[in-house]
Amino acid sequence: MDVYNGILKGIEKSLSGAGSIELRLRPLIPHVKSLGNAYRSSQVYVPYQKSEIQDAYLVTYFPHYYQLIYKILLEEQPDFFKARKNVSLTFIGGGPGSEIFGIAKYISSNAAHIRSLKINLLDINAKDWQHSHSIIETQLLKLILPSNCLVEWNTVVFDISSGDTDKNITDILSKSDLITIQNCLNEISLTKQADTAN
Repeated sequence: MDVYNGILKGIEKSLSGAGSIELRLRPLIPHVKSLGNAYRSSQVYVPYQKSEIQDAYLVTYFPHYYQLIYKILLEEQPDFFKARKNVSLTFIGGGPGSEIFGIAKYISSNAAHIRSLKINLLDINAKDWQHSHSIIETQLLKLILPSNCLVEWNTVVFDISSGDTDKNITDILSKSDLITIQNCLNEISLTKQADTAN
């Protein structure tokens, strides 16, 4: 499965009007540049609620980030995938779902016996990523996972730097078979970084 084609198909479906995909992607160039600039800054601010920003992220960063966890799983071959038909996965700082796709890709080729994936995505911008989550779920996950694998996707707004963990978060974490934390530390504000260090 070609990840780029799946992402482009999702972007195309989300846009109204005619035109080639090239014409639809060209306006994303300034957004790709702004993402790069934001991530190189010590104080990261990205307006993830804008679908153009999410599309730029999906095209530019998603294909690389999903491969990180996929490669780790290929190298480690974790036993818990072999012993379960139902798996609960939690992604802290999961953003658009790159790691979700990486694990789903691993499952599709190495643990196709799994019948249920419970996905918990905990992110400070969890609700803002709905556009990307829709593309990932409808254009990528459904194409690689077995048709009899049920996917339940739960997004929860969670600020990893707040120090507050409510019962819901504790419950999610305690019921998870795998928890990933990736690419979220750069978005902790400088003030919170100083508070956390003390």
